[in-house]
Amino acid sequence: MEPRLKVDELLKTLAVVKEMKKGDDGYIHFRAEYYGPGQIKDSYKVLSYQSLAFIAVEFENSEIAKNEAMRLNQYYHRNWLFDEVRDEPILKDLVVYQLKAINPNDKSPWVPRHHPKGDSPPGGAGGGH
Repeated sequence: MEPRLKVDELLKTLAVVKEMKKGDDGYIHFRAEYYGPGQIKDSYKVLSYQSLAFIAVEFENSEIAKNEAMRLNQYYHRNWLFDEVRDEPILKDLVVYQLKAINPNDKSPWVPRHHPKGDSPPGGAGGGH
């Protein structure tokens, strides 16, 4: 089993993303009871990319994160669930392109349309749309 991805490692991976604070415009209030057992207490992050907010929730392992992604029809990568992403193509591009996150319910995987702003494709410089 893969080791857990810690919150600071996640944020380094998502360098183009800003962490939001309560009171910020567009902040999504986190409700722990909405997510199933196995979440790591107080490890969630409310994040923003191009003025779109989403939630990252850390779980004990990737199997639990995957099960929650299935239940919520959202995306996961390793032990993290990304909520409020599914209906936002820009956010889907970000988590699929940068993290290789997947939605286990998708029959045809999402193909990113745009590279996240300010980033070049993994494995090389440059790139296009």
